[in-house]
Amino acid sequence: MEMKMKMDLNSLVKVKLTDYGVTVLKARYEKHKLWCYKNGVKFDEFDLELDKDGYYTKPMWRLMEVFGEHLHPKEKTVFESELIVLDVTPVSE
Repeated sequence: MEMKMKMDLNSLVKVKLTDYGVTVLKARYEKHKLWCYKNGVKFDEFDLELDKDGYYTKPMWRLMEVFGEHLHPKEKTVFESELIVLDVTPVSE
């Protein structure tokens, strides 16, 4: 049975990152940290922000922004599992 759900780019999604995924995330952070330093903006230290079950939870747009170029069949895997979408609405036809 097919189930249709609606979500938007602000919907929260949970993923388990691979070691490579953590490396990509840290590299993105370091790039942002350098920009902040050059522009006199305060920044926090890197925090992986995993929940008690080891999931990284962010809006879909953020995952696409950080990991988008790595989401390709020929790239190393950045997520260990499927996406879990938290903010969805059932679609009735």
